[in-house]
Amino acid sequence: MKPKNLIVLLTALLLAFGLNGCGKEDRQEAAESMDQATESAQEMASDAAAATEEAAEKAADSASDMYDSAKETVSEAYEDASEGASDMYDSAKDATEDAMDDAGDAMEEAGDELEDAADDAEDAAEDAADKLNG
Repeated sequence: MKPKNLIVLLTALLLAFGLNGCGKEDRQEAAESMDQATESAQEMASDAAAATEEAAEKAADSASDMYDSAKETVSEAYEDASEGASDMYDSAKDATEDAMDDAGDAMEEAGDELEDAADDAEDAAEDAADKLNG
């Protein structure tokens, strides 16, 4: 039941009781008492509304703080993931460059060995030809 409805109900009950059960002086006292009760009920309703509004503001502030915290956490996670991916890319790039350098060196060495083998074969062929001719 809403506070305003409760105030109206209490006021109506006090008025009905005051009119039926009391004499003129008692009615005046009852009316004054009802006025005081009404004012008290209005103050309580006002206090309840203020407390509800304050609680709603606190809840909104808390929700906003939670959103900001979550947003910051996601942003930090994104930055960390981005840095990690960049580091992995750089590492892969360096490894590829090293592998390419090693492959180039190996090919150069193989070419040198092939030249040496060709020279050795040529020398062996010349020696064999000299032995046959000579």
